[in-house]
Amino acid sequence: MFVADKYAQPFLGAWQGAGAVPASAAPTVRGRAWCFRSTDVRTAAEPVGTGDPSLPEGDVGDEERGPVEVCSLTWRTDRYGWVSGTPGSKAHGSPTYSVPSLVACVLTEQVPGTDPATVVSVFPGGEGTCATLGLPGYR
Repeated sequence: MFVADKYAQPFLGAWQGAGAVPASAAPTVRGRAWCFRSTDVRTAAEPVGTGDPSLPEGDVGDEERGPVEVCSLTWRTDRYGWVSGTPGSKAHGSPTYSVPSLVACVLTEQVPGTDPATVVSVFPGGEGTCATLGLPGYR
């Protein structure tokens, strides 16, 4: 289970479903995803909107996008400084960065004070990454 608190070290436990981890799952939370810097869920992760109209102007916007597409944009613009060490700028003419192969998995998050929920989480990696992490793929 991932603890969704940016100020605490997140952690992952066993998949909350009964029995073996399913090959794929649909998340219960829509409109946002977690972009992870690495396949270690205890490292940097940032929540991103995937089309929530309540997002500020100039962010992802009203058009719904897939979680991998949105996380690719955060890598390409280095929004969180994962590539350069300094968060990127959205200004015209800003440098763009290489985007690693990304894969969408579904993990269980625990927001303090709420019931656990499943949410899309995007990790650097490819086929087999979700299974290696003990997570179902996103469908």
